[in-house]
Parts: sequence; structure tokens; C-alpha cells
Amino acid sequence: GPPGFPPPPLPPPPPPPPSPPPEWDPQAGYCVVGPKGCGTGKSGVCRTDDANKGNYDEKWKVNEVDCKHSCDYARNCYGFQHTTAHGGICRLYRDTILHAVPDPEKRETTCQRKRLWHETHGGGGGYTVGHALAPSPSSIDPPPPPPSPPLR
Repeated sequence: GPPGFPPPPLPPPPPPPPSPPPEWDPQAGYCVVGPKGCGTGKSGVCRTDDANKGNYDEKWKVNEVDCKHSCDYARNCYGFQHTTAHGGICRLYRDTILHAVPDPEKRETTCQRKRLWHETHGGGGGYTVGHALAPSPSSIDPPPPPPSPPLR
């Protein structure tokens, strides 16, 4: 018979695409961040997981409404912190805000983060991964009863 050649090696699999950033749900807006996350008590200065080293843009003499609007239009803004001192100090965060701690300088400070789509519409992780595997509602709900024939 013909000599057996080794099969050609398989090409390496392509690298997975990078994860998209969590999708903001503009209808849901923002939530005020407290000591344990969204809506948990008094707000203060934002904390992210890297001790806030260089992951925000700071602007001075900005009021809270303008600060929020700046975050609205910045795709990489996860939330903002606003302090009323100095005519308004606005920080736009480029990383996930985990919680807030009381302002060490005892100023009027609030931390707000964008509510993500999955938080208001269900699902996990901010991505719509795996939802196609969930059974459709029709396979769970019992079929409607057949209409009863009209009585004569």
C-alpha cells in the first residue's frame, strides 16, 4: 500500500475576541454608590480595585450636573465623583467603581456610577453571553387550554 504520511498539523485556534466593555443602560442612569456598592448608605469618594491610581480625569470648577453630563458622553466613563469644594471638583472614572468611602476631608462628596444593562435587564456579567441557551418561555409555560366549543 502507499506509505502513510502523518496528517498535516492543525492550525492554532484563533485568539478569543476581547470582551466588550459592560454596556451602560442610559434609561436606568446612575446609582449613588455607598460603602457596599449601589444604594448602600452614605456616599463619599469613589473606590476602584486599584486604589485609584491614575484611573480618573479630574476637572475643577465643574458643577454636579455638568460633571454627570461629561460622564454621559464619555464611553470609557464608568461613573463620576463630585465634590462641592473649590467650585466643584469632578472626577470621571475609567475603571469599575466598587464602593465609596466617607470623604476623609469631610467635604460634600458624592460618588455615582452608571447602571449597567444587565443590572436592570437581568443576566450576568454585563454581557449577553449564554442567554441563547436558556429555554424559551414557551417550553416552560403550559400550552393554553383549547377554546371550549360554543354551547347551543
